[in-house]
Amino acid sequence: MTVKSKFFLTALPLLFVLFSIFLYERMLDIKFTDVLPNISGQPRSGIGDSIVYKIGVVSRFSPSLLYRGYQPLISYLNSQTPFHFELRLNKTYSEAVQQLASGELEAAFLGTYVFLKYMDVQPIHAFLAPLSSDGQPHFRIVLITREDFPYKKLTDFSGQRIGVPSPLSFSGNWLQKYILPKVWPAGMPKPQFVSYDFHHTVVQHLIRNDLAGGVVKDRVAEEYAGKGIRIVRRSRYIPASPLVRGPASDQRVIEAISDVLTRIPDRKRMVLKEWDAEFRHGFVRVKDQLYKKFKQELDEGEMSGFISFHISH
Repeated sequence: MTVKSKFFLTALPLLFVLFSIFLYERMLDIKFTDVLPNISGQPRSGIGDSIVYKIGVVSRFSPSLLYRGYQPLISYLNSQTPFHFELRLNKTYSEAVQQLASGELEAAFLGTYVFLKYMDVQPIHAFLAPLSSDGQPHFRIVLITREDFPYKKLTDFSGQRIGVPSPLSFSGNWLQKYILPKVWPAGMPKPQFVSYDFHHTVVQHLIRNDLAGGVVKDRVAEEYAGKGIRIVRRSRYIPASPLVRGPASDQRVIEAISDVLTRIPDRKRMVLKEWDAEFRHGFVRVKDQLYKKFKQELDEGEMSGFISFHISH
């Protein structure tokens, strides 16, 4: 046997092991794996096509939570439409908006605060919004504290540390920008606000006793019900974070997304349990007017119709 033959026979098992590891990791990679099967019985024509429709999402939550909650929705669209969709994780909201405007993204999940910021300066439009548990496209922001903390009213947090999520979220601005300037007593030290990247991080730091309070979406607080936190105050209803299209979005694709996500049959509603908690009650079609009306209220300072905070001295 030649030296080359001996080397080949020695290296072959190693190559097989390396290939097996590569294949195993690729199968577990959520970016390459469809979580849900093709339950429609229709051919997945997008898989072999050259067109891939990208749907953007910004890391309001950790990347692992995003993929765990959003990828099943993308897989469902792939199984129920003749188009092929892929999730695109954007680093910033401005990047997502620019890619929508340029046509690189077919659609994107944007926060309400960001959509209000860009809707008048970029050719982007809301077309879907998730429903809350009461069947309406809205949410609330809540001020929370630990169950064993004594804070019961806003002024109890004078000089205390309150955690907030991204400054590009409504939750990150609600208390500081819209509430305190109107209701905080003159001369009293305001709370100290500490910013974190994600809503869940705020709750976790509160539970660890790093904070006196936190501001998050109501659905995030609900995830921690019975785990040592309580709600001090709630905001009024705010329009839900929309799914947004750009000027170059294919209307056939947008209509397919809208039709599938707003008409999930009862026999298939089990798939909602695999989706992000924000989407588990389904979607409804929306128009820009819902957000324009809300923005007008904000600009005019007429907050009572949307956001309120009762303060006790």
